Amino acid sequence: MNTFIRNKWRSYVGETVSGFYVFDISSQVTANKDGSPRYDCRCTKCNYYQIKSQSELTNGANGAMLFCSNQVCPASRVQHPETESLADLRRQEREQEARTQREQAARQMVRKQQVAKQRSERADKSRWLALANSKLKSGLEIDSPEWVSFERWQRWSSEFQADILRRVAEIEKKIS
Repeated sequence: MNTFIRNKWRSYVGETVSGFYVFDISSQVTANKDGSPRYDCRCTKCNYYQIKSQSELTNGANGAMLFCSNQVCPASRVQHPETESLADLRRQEREQEARTQREQAARQMVRKQQVAKQRSERADKSRWLALANSKLKSGLEIDSPEWVSFERWQRWSSEFQADILRRVAEIEKKIS
């Protein structure tokens, strides 16, 4: 290859310039009219082989956009940024508002469930306290095997609990 060409212009061989890998000075095409070399390049997006001139690669190295000659490649055309219209902005606002309302409704539902669970536990505990007070009045010690702990009480079905409380009430009526 002509050493004059290599010394007069910057060589881009082995570099990637604006989306094109330059792998050699082209041996298929003669140099440009001004004597500048042409380079064998490959698009980094579609791997399409093409020949680029020295001036094109210099412009690309200085920040200009180089386009692929393969029309199917996305690098062959200018990529326009998406612009948002007023309708798009309003749609996004409506979606955000709807999302906020759904999240708020979900938080309210969770809160209601927590409150209902707390009420249920309080009611369960008050029923257990009625049984525990009855047992304590009858002289039963807390550490005796007949003592019913709150955890054990909770494992029983509500029908069984109601039956026990009914019997305790009957016994207390007889006593008083």
